Amino acid sequence: MNELVSIIVPVFKVEAYLAKCIDSIRNQTYGNFELILVDDGSPDSSPQICDDYAAVDDRIRVIHKNNRGLSSARNAGLDVCQGEFICFIDSDDYIKPTYLETLLTLQRKNNADLVICEYDYVEKNGNVYEHRKIPWNKTITHKDFWNLFCESDYRVFSAVAWNKIYKAKIFKELRYMQGKCMEDNFIIKSVIEQCDSIYVTNEVLYYYLQRPDSIMGRFSIKHLDGVEAQLDICNYFNGIGWQECSQKLLGSITNSLFRAYREADFIVKFNRERYKELKKSYKAVVNQSFGKGEHNQFWLKCKIFGFSEGLYRILYNNGLMMQIMSRKNKDLIEYH
Repeated sequence: MNELVSIIVPVFKVEAYLAKCIDSIRNQTYGNFELILVDDGSPDSSPQICDDYAAVDDRIRVIHKNNRGLSSARNAGLDVCQGEFICFIDSDDYIKPTYLETLLTLQRKNNADLVICEYDYVEKNGNVYEHRKIPWNKTITHKDFWNLFCESDYRVFSAVAWNKIYKAKIFKELRYMQGKCMEDNFIIKSVIEQCDSIYVTNEVLYYYLQRPDSIMGRFSIKHLDGVEAQLDICNYFNGIGWQECSQKLLGSITNSLFRAYREADFIVKFNRERYKELKKSYKAVVNQSFGKGEHNQFWLKCKIFGFSEGLYRILYNNGLMMQIMSRKNKDLIEYH
């Protein structure tokens, strides 16, 4: 086992965290890798930190570019990487010393195009806290993957670019969509379609830092990009007869749209138009996701939200929404 692994790390305003990330990569038990640090026009000391590390480790390459966002930075790394396998690591996160060795061993043993590992959340003070984890280690089918994706507890595990090792062939033509928040959701369908074999492990190898100032740490109308991507995935499910998957995903989509309705600044015209556009798509997906015999309580929940956010809000605030949901459908939604 001596394959070259390309590790792509986008870098932007992470001077407080970058050294820990890079050190965790340099200290891997598997050493045949190239580390591509993509400075996305960071205004702090991060670019200098990248250059300092490259000066002492010839496995490290630095790309300095104008700021174009996370997708552009990842794409810049993909354009120059030379490895037989690819990993993405976010520059405020870090990995276990055995990260690469474990993933490559599992890849070889199972002849997998994609290997996914578990992770833990880490607070800024260093405290690690757990979450609901995959209960098994095994090769999964495409439908197994999408069933995981459709459960809110496993969506991060499934969708994100990090916590995975990919055969490089997957990204031969594939690139991240620029200008989108939650860009992982837009590309994941194309990734999975190219995988003949997917292996998942519940071993924790990746540490995901939680920062209130990060892209995902605060609500923005840009988070509706994730709704757009997930509605497209619902259309994919409905097109191949997986309406049950679409119904599961609609639970989270409804919650996201409702959060936008409560928190977005609709004085801004762009926000209003963006929301209306996605609400229209949402109603179309609801209609396609339920057959004539499936007009159950969850269908009613979606229909009420599609008809009137105000009515939905009244029911939600008074606890009546839970009362119209059956026990059978309770796991389809997540209340905050």
